[in-house]
Amino acid sequence: MFFSYTTSPNPEKDLKEGMRKIVVAHVKARSRIVRVLGDLYYQEIKDKSPDEIVDQCFEQLPDNLIVTEKHLQVFLSKQIACYMPFSEPQWKVWIVKNFKLKEHDECRSVFIWKSHHNFGDGLSGAAMLM
Repeated sequence: MFFSYTTSPNPEKDLKEGMRKIVVAHVKARSRIVRVLGDLYYQEIKDKSPDEIVDQCFEQLPDNLIVTEKHLQVFLSKQIACYMPFSEPQWKVWIVKNFKLKEHDECRSVFIWKSHHNFGDGLSGAAMLM
């Protein structure tokens, strides 16, 4: 899980466009996990469009839910403990508008990404986001 800042005037639109590109380019981003003879495999979700998959995995958080670094830490610790159902894509994205890391910073939007470790560890996960 990681987060990044943006000062874009329309961060939700920009983020969804970026995530759609990832879903189109990477099969794992549009797949669920299925069990076959006891083993787990990725299976492409063919009954949903890339936009539907992004909408399913994207959530804009209420403006006042995360306003400080402490709120962000609490949110991240709760999300780390949450199970990702195998029937869904193995990633989730949240966006928080009007976040300030420090009291006197300008407001920014925070992009938070969570994925199952088999979705992309290390360099493969970073390469997917580039």
